Amino acid sequence: MIRRVSKFDESDPANLFKANRWKMTLEIVGIIVFSMSVIAITWNTSKFTVNTYFFLISLIFLLILLDGEGLRFGLEYNILIYVPYLCAPSVYFILHAYSNQSDQAIFVTMICAQTIIMCLIDIFLVWRCGMKPLWFWLMMTGRDKNVLTVDSSICLIPVTGGTSTHQLINKGTIKLIYKIESSNNDDYHITPVFGFIDRFEKKEIIITRTAGEEEDDELVIHFADAAADATDAWIESPDFTPLGRVTITLLTYSPLKMREEDNETVI
Repeated sequence: MIRRVSKFDESDPANLFKANRWKMTLEIVGIIVFSMSVIAITWNTSKFTVNTYFFLISLIFLLILLDGEGLRFGLEYNILIYVPYLCAPSVYFILHAYSNQSDQAIFVTMICAQTIIMCLIDIFLVWRCGMKPLWFWLMMTGRDKNVLTVDSSICLIPVTGGTSTHQLINKGTIKLIYKIESSNNDDYHITPVFGFIDRFEKKEIIITRTAGEEEDDELVIHFADAAADATDAWIESPDFTPLGRVTITLLTYSPLKMREEDNETVI
């Protein structure tokens, strides 16, 4: 995981959470086999202590964190994680009552069993969710740079004037406020320039070219978090620290020149 982060080019934070399913599954199965082996050794020889298990499992996790695909332990299903912990007291009393093992061996067994259950949950998630980014991580950080996207980001517009329509799409989990800036505001009329966009919402942006020379332009859309109860009063004079930005590239062309070039081609 850390190796992947070190090579990250910041093009898409979601790439940090994309991994090879089979490699992740192999890593998780390896931990399950290790935990089952610890249980077997502990019940037969009592050679494993809690500290020994924690040291070895921490070492394995560290190796996976540094150069592996990375474990997730079912963060998208938080309630499932607590199932083994909720069952722990009952399991302890049952093992203590019906087995002749020491408290140390029972405790090691419980820790290993919890790890195995979490790994099984993780395998289920790896093969169910299609390796999509963790919604849990996105909600906790709220700082995914690409939560706001635009469709389409490039368009052709006549230098003599014309209109193009684009869609802003909020792929994040929080409400956003956005502000559109142009390097050449005199040549374009943008509707709306400011606004809010709720999570998973799509909002239409209309760009109308009014005049100007044949020169390409770039519209920059800054966006930031907005309070859930924010109102349109913010739109009049929005004051926020941008969380990120997306751009729309406007490529201008002269219809007259294109017709002349077409005529020359025909001749």
